[in-house]
Amino acid sequence: MASNGSANSMTLSSTVVWEVRVSGSDVNGGAYKSDAGTVDYSLQDAAQLAVTDAVTNGTTTITSATGGFTDAMVGNLIYITGGTGSIAAERYEIATRSDTNTITVDRSTGLTTGTGATLNVGGALGSPGELSAAISTQGVADMKAWAKSGAYALTTATLNVSGGAPDFSAGSMNNKRFYLSGYQTTRGDLAAQPSITAGAFAPVQMTKMGGSSGGSHLLRNFSLDGGSQNVNGIMSGSNLYNRVTHCLVSHCDGTNAFSTIQCMKCKAFSCAASGFQSGANWGCWADACVTGFSMGGGLPQTNCIASNNTGDGFAGNSAPLVGCTSYNNSGDGFQVSTSNRGTYLANCVTYGNGGYSYNGMTTADLSNCASSNTDTSGRFNQTPFFDIDGIALTADPFTNAAGGDFSLNTDAGGGALLRAAGINPFGQTGFLDAGAVQHEDAGGGGGGGSNFILGG
Repeated sequence: MASNGSANSMTLSSTVVWEVRVSGSDVNGGAYKSDAGTVDYSLQDAAQLAVTDAVTNGTTTITSATGGFTDAMVGNLIYITGGTGSIAAERYEIATRSDTNTITVDRSTGLTTGTGATLNVGGALGSPGELSAAISTQGVADMKAWAKSGAYALTTATLNVSGGAPDFSAGSMNNKRFYLSGYQTTRGDLAAQPSITAGAFAPVQMTKMGGSSGGSHLLRNFSLDGGSQNVNGIMSGSNLYNRVTHCLVSHCDGTNAFSTIQCMKCKAFSCAASGFQSGANWGCWADACVTGFSMGGGLPQTNCIASNNTGDGFAGNSAPLVGCTSYNNSGDGFQVSTSNRGTYLANCVTYGNGGYSYNGMTTADLSNCASSNTDTSGRFNQTPFFDIDGIALTADPFTNAAGGDFSLNTDAGGGALLRAAGINPFGQTGFLDAGAVQHEDAGGGGGGGSNFILGG
């Protein structure tokens, strides 16, 4: 979608809310001003009204001999293009409706007189790439967007275009607060995720975020499949100003599945790449990647799981690790660079890894951390600075780790040693478990909290 220059420099309202649906169209209006008090026609696949005889005259007035404009359409966006005036494709908000043949829009069209233009009122967009293209020219801070569940297959490797992967760092939405969430039936539910699939196309990344100190971006409840190609998953243009929650990234074989972002309850799996790189992560899971979590910069890793990776479970330096689990990785459970300042580990668990449980710990401190002789090379290769209240497992502590269930069993020498063995807040008596997943007491009372694993 092209901008029309200075005559269209005015932007849409921050209360304009965008909608994307698999059966929508990238030539629909695609959005609605949520405080307009009329009918939101973006919540449907097709445009509410489509005419091919729209007339513009360089002001805010647009007419159509065919007509069909109603008062209920006020607040909806229109998409207008074509005609004898060589109208560049653009979206406008319907501000007023005079009669069935006449509307005014939120700003001057900035066009010479044109006839025979195509004009579509309402209807959802059809691709996340068109969403990012639209807001890259018309986005303002605090805008929100929603995508209904379904399979959004890429039709091009180019980012930020119709049918492409979204790039929210492009244009006017960069550095501005923005929210995009997937849903199944009702906006806000997490029942099913929309999926963006690369298919035969290989973009640089499946999604790029663009928040910064000027405003963060939040992506919620999406699934991204890179098609086992040399692509990255969710990347950030600015370290830690972007947040991602309840998202899955799979089959991205570039460098990273998630990179330089804050992640909560996300999963990277089946990627010939690192799962999580240089980010702050909570309740996340890296399974069957290369390195599960590549750490650095003092960014915390909390209640995270690394399993079945071909490299180390957690590797890097200077990152506090609390309540993390490393299982059946080909490398070390936890690997820390000895050339950097110390790392603190608490309530962590390793089991069944191909290297050391805890490698490179000469400047590290450990508290309440567990391991077993199933880690091939042993608990340490170097003596840590502190190893306080270490836990020696003599049995498998998990209910069914091979099946993806890292909840704690009650076996002696296994899960029983980890239950209520965690460190609690100062001055408090609590029952936190060691490891990522907390057990539930009989009667439904939590032994230490909720289960952090995200399915997929």
